[in-house]
Amino acid sequence: MAFTRLPSPFRFIFAVSLCVWSSLSVPTTRADEPASLALVPADASFYAGATHLREQYDAFIGSRAVAKLREMPIVQMGLALAQAKWNDPQGEFATAKALLEQPENKQLVELLIDAVSHEVFIYGDEGFADVLGILNDIQQANQAAASESEDSGEQLATKLSQILVQHLEAAKVPDTVIGFRLSDTDPAVTQLARLEQLLGTVLAEQPNLKQRLSRQKIAGGDFLTMELDGSLIPWESIAKSAEFDLSELRDKVSKMTASVAVGVRDKYLIISIGDNNEHLALLGQGDVLANRKELAPVRQHSEERLCSVSYASETFMKQAASSNQRLDQLESLVTSVIQLAELEASLQEQLLSDTRDLIAQLKKSIPEPGAVTTFAFTSDRGYEGYSYNWGEKKGLDATQPLTVLDHLGGDPILLVAGRGTYSPENYETFSKWIGRAIYYGETIGLANLGSNEQDLYQRVRGDLASLLKQLDQINRDKVVPAFRDGQMAVVLDAKVTSTQWHELLAPTDTPLPLLELGLVC
Repeated sequence: MAFTRLPSPFRFIFAVSLCVWSSLSVPTTRADEPASLALVPADASFYAGATHLREQYDAFIGSRAVAKLREMPIVQMGLALAQAKWNDPQGEFATAKALLEQPENKQLVELLIDAVSHEVFIYGDEGFADVLGILNDIQQANQAAASESEDSGEQLATKLSQILVQHLEAAKVPDTVIGFRLSDTDPAVTQLARLEQLLGTVLAEQPNLKQRLSRQKIAGGDFLTMELDGSLIPWESIAKSAEFDLSELRDKVSKMTASVAVGVRDKYLIISIGDNNEHLALLGQGDVLANRKELAPVRQHSEERLCSVSYASETFMKQAASSNQRLDQLESLVTSVIQLAELEASLQEQLLSDTRDLIAQLKKSIPEPGAVTTFAFTSDRGYEGYSYNWGEKKGLDATQPLTVLDHLGGDPILLVAGRGTYSPENYETFSKWIGRAIYYGETIGLANLGSNEQDLYQRVRGDLASLLKQLDQINRDKVVPAFRDGQMAVVLDAKVTSTQWHELLAPTDTPLPLLELGLVC
């Protein structure tokens, strides 16, 4: 894995961590890291957090760009019209305005603004990787059943249902937690009581659902929870229109549980969905995400004004990519098409063999996915960000410095530079499959041409073959070795200006920049 050069590690700031997370046994967040990193378990499938949201919003609203926008007459007229409509006591927004002016609703609005002003995070537990794996297996099994089966629609639906039942054996609702850091938790507790009362009224005529609503204390937090399961699904209504027996599927799904919780804990307003609420009690306990090695690069920059951090685990990325499974599905599809084609047995066997070889080579060329961490922070010039990928990088070479940067002067708008691995064998593979494509094109396609087209092709075939042979030799002897160094850069600049980009455009009062694109190899 290639790393960007980073500053030396900074010291742990225990005092800040203890003040922020006095309820935790071990302070794990540092300096300006999102405090939620000390809540999320280390085995999470994914995490995304954003901080200093109100500061970023205020900076945007106070920018010169917005000021210029507000000076535009059409914008001023639009704002004035909107204000007049909002304040019209007989207008269409009068009811909404009256509701928002009620003290309890004012508090709700202030709570929502506070919730998105400081820190917002979301994470999913390791169950998401499991669910992706199950979905990939189900999709693969479904495609295999659909392509191989000669059964009727009803029989096929029954088989697919059985596949689904089989995979649901290990399935569960993955835990998802969304958190909003609050400056004051009292309004959230008050609004939680309002929500409980409102839901109680709404569910008054549905006792089966109302009895599943409860108020719970979880790890010192106050939560309103709704416990659900698959038995609530209207199976009888679904069975009437289903083309197959739902009994097995109903038995499996009915045993599956889900819990929705909304509450306040550790200065966070938390929304949770999972198969139960046990994960809420474990927040901040044991090994947490902040301590993972993949988050170490974030600590190198945590003296900066961090505004976003995201992470995806290796297991999750592998299941999300599932490249091998997609290639297997492609191979199955192509094999089915070839078998249905009216080709000679020997030619069909050649096509099947080449398809298997090509898929096998593609699998070898695909890098193994790994964990990914990205983060960004604000600076005097805007935003600066880094991305770290712990996956296999077959096409990149980080063993030498990027000397191509010595040839890139000035201050471009955008610069992307890298060094790829020198792999002449890749050209050999490319050349081989181009040759096989030409062979099959002649063997299969030529027979479908008319006599005139066949005669024309035979006349030019020799010249084309000679030109292709020359091109192949030039690529092998000249082009491929010329790029042995492997470095490449793309540069975007805007130093050139013009008052008239095109003769059809009207001239401007001041020169406008023209984008210039440069490719360096």
